[in-house]
Amino acid sequence: MKIDAVDHIGIVVRSMREATEEYCDVLGFTDGGLSELADRGLLVRELEVGATRIELLAPTRPDSEISVFLQKHGEGLHHICVSVSNLDAKLDDLKKKGATIVGDGGTEGERGVQIGADGSRIAFVHPRNCRGVLLELKEQTAVAALK
Repeated sequence: MKIDAVDHIGIVVRSMREATEEYCDVLGFTDGGLSELADRGLLVRELEVGATRIELLAPTRPDSEISVFLQKHGEGLHHICVSVSNLDAKLDDLKKKGATIVGDGGTEGERGVQIGADGSRIAFVHPRNCRGVLLELKEQTAVAALK
């Protein structure tokens, strides 16, 4: 099972407003819209530059995963996201090869699969398997492919 393409790069920021101004007004990126993942305490702003997308990630509450990341690491690279055609098959393949899937409890209901900002099924490969970089796997659906 191969990886299809790099989908986006995720960058953690303290202030969504300030970061959006810098990336759009100063650097010339195009604002693709803001989403909130309230259950995860997360704001996601999609930016476009040519065919490349960047997600700015900012916390909405102090106990969110992004707040914890900011406290430990500060602002900067959070993850690289790649698209796959079949997330379940890719997860099975990675686990057979010894990779750690974040949030995988070992049972079918706890595979580490989440719903991303655009409604796609996603999962994360632990940074220890990717030389210190968190790798997001995003299932490329027919709807997402049309974007």
